[in-house]
Amino acid sequence: MKKTYLIFGLIFLFAGYWGCGTSTDDKTKEINWDGTWIYVSGGGETAGGTAIWAGWAITIDGDNCSIEANGYQLSYNITCRGEKKGNEYVIFYKQIVDGEQLIGDFDKTEPLIVLTEKNGFLITKNTQLTFLEPDISKIVFERDEQK
Repeated sequence: MKKTYLIFGLIFLFAGYWGCGTSTDDKTKEINWDGTWIYVSGGGETAGGTAIWAGWAITIDGDNCSIEANGYQLSYNITCRGEKKGNEYVIFYKQIVDGEQLIGDFDKTEPLIVLTEKNGFLITKNTQLTFLEPDISKIVFERDEQK
């Protein structure tokens, strides 16, 4: 009798391993991009002791999006268009809404920023934007649950 339970237990165990169970493949998971995603970065302080920080908010609504940036010597708001490509959301520059302190001249034909969903966060893969963090793989946007 114990041998029968052991055999059935092993069959169920290996059935999940061989792919007969539920799939957790990210390519089949529908990602809800809509909402506001934020990233805040600290860059130390100036010689006078002023904190150097910057924050970005990406608001996505289907194929429309906007990026707002504020912080130390940084202030702009731009509109963009987005394209869903598997587990990526590719953002292209459209126009400046307000660019008091805009860093960069953006190419409309190249992605402005490419975001990849991983475990509920958006990981930055490629960008024309300037961040305080030189390693863009460390730039992780989190969903703003307040908006």
